[in-house]
Amino acid sequence: MPTKAWLLAALALFPFGPAPSTPGAGPGWGSHMMEVGYRFALAGRAAESQNFPLADYEVDELGESFEQVRVVPPPEDIPKGVKLDGLLDAYLRQTLPPLRKAAQKADARAFRAAYASAVGQCNGCHKAAGKPFLKVPAVPQGATFLDLKP
Repeated sequence: MPTKAWLLAALALFPFGPAPSTPGAGPGWGSHMMEVGYRFALAGRAAESQNFPLADYEVDELGESFEQVRVVPPPEDIPKGVKLDGLLDAYLRQTLPPLRKAAQKADARAFRAAYASAVGQCNGCHKAAGKPFLKVPAVPQGATFLDLKP
């Protein structure tokens, strides 16, 4: 029994890590945005491959990824006056719905148009955040471990 008590005391004193919303704890914006970028590109590549169920799934996951970004403190090197929360909200309200609608309707033309609009918004946000070198390509790129064929 003393071993159990010692273990419980150790767990109470040394939790598995600080809360994710604590500054400097857990993944920051950059790490979360890597997932956002991967899911965005995968949604685009899936739509180009006519795999609209996968595109729809990835757009949904993209929204969830952005919700995870929302609880992370913004980077300290963002220019004064830039409100990343507002840009994030606009993306969730204005950009994801057309992507989702096009994927659900299996409408390749509408998806391409919504994707192009989203790319413009992504790059505009990166520029506003003082990171214009983070350029999202107009044509989805990147390696994937998934078979994109429907």
